[in-house]
Amino acid sequence: MSHIYTMQDFQVAQELSQLARQTPIPVNFLYPQLFPEVSIRSRTFTWRRNLPKIWMAPFHAESAGVPQLPRRDVEFNEGTLGNIGIERNLRSEQVLDAALAGRLGEVDTEDVQDCGTAIRSTFEYLAMQALTNGSVDISNDRGIVYTLNFGTFGVNTTPGTNWNVYATAKPLNDIYTWAEAIKDKTNYYPAAFLTSQKQVNNIIQCTSVKELVWGWANATGMVSLRQVNQFLSEIHGLPPILVYDQKVTMVDFGDDSESSVRTSNENAFIGLPPLELSPQAGATVLGITPEAAVAYADVQQNLDAFAEGIWVDVLTQRVPTVRRAIRAKAAAIPAFPYIGQTLRAVVQ
Repeated sequence: MSHIYTMQDFQVAQELSQLARQTPIPVNFLYPQLFPEVSIRSRTFTWRRNLPKIWMAPFHAESAGVPQLPRRDVEFNEGTLGNIGIERNLRSEQVLDAALAGRLGEVDTEDVQDCGTAIRSTFEYLAMQALTNGSVDISNDRGIVYTLNFGTFGVNTTPGTNWNVYATAKPLNDIYTWAEAIKDKTNYYPAAFLTSQKQVNNIIQCTSVKELVWGWANATGMVSLRQVNQFLSEIHGLPPILVYDQKVTMVDFGDDSESSVRTSNENAFIGLPPLELSPQAGATVLGITPEAAVAYADVQQNLDAFAEGIWVDVLTQRVPTVRRAIRAKAAAIPAFPYIGQTLRAVVQ
């Protein structure tokens, strides 16, 4: 028999959802700055991707016609929100012990916060996959449902020589060339560069980098990322290279086994959209979960702004075995309207 929400269930779910939403986001996560959460009351959404061009009006002869000003180049992308969810169970004997102790109605705050963090870890993964790959695979227990492609990067390239070929690679030359290409498209340099520690290690071991930083041929002294960033800033006026290596633990659908996965592409070198155009690259779009919609309907409440976002409730199951769990759900997907102003290079 399906569960029918009572007003008490509804109020508890609202309290738990509020607790999950207020749980501090891990400090290393970048999605709150680059893809902040925005809410919609729909399962599908459309965003516009501006392709910036600054037009100039020409001189013309007296009484002559003038050219038509083209309309702003705009591309529209569509997406469908993906279902995200996780539970934390009490085992049957734990439920019995809690009932005997009169604590069955209690909920462990830590369980709620952990479930909320798990949902936001998926937000981080989706955002960084979009940023470093330009696409996101939306999957469930049956595999990949569909792939959301965000369009074409402003610059999508590879270096002339792989950066792990230390004797001949020229990563700082590559970075300057790519930054100039973004500037040609947008009039501005990227806000910052983002890559993995693996690629930073490659950069600082290249002979060409040592020669540029130390200022003489055949330099062999080690250099640091701080020195590289200082060189990029002082010589080329470029922003710093930042290191991002976030990993999250993923639970397998089939056997509940755990595996550690990177949220980003380790071989990607990213130039973030210029701050002059936008402080963000996109957004994490949140909608209303089916569970929240059913809860509102069961208690005859009109959907409101609180229905949008992470939804947490208490799940009680009696068949085939007694089970009680905290269940956290979200309907979400990233939007990446500034992909056309973003630099992406795949390096080795």
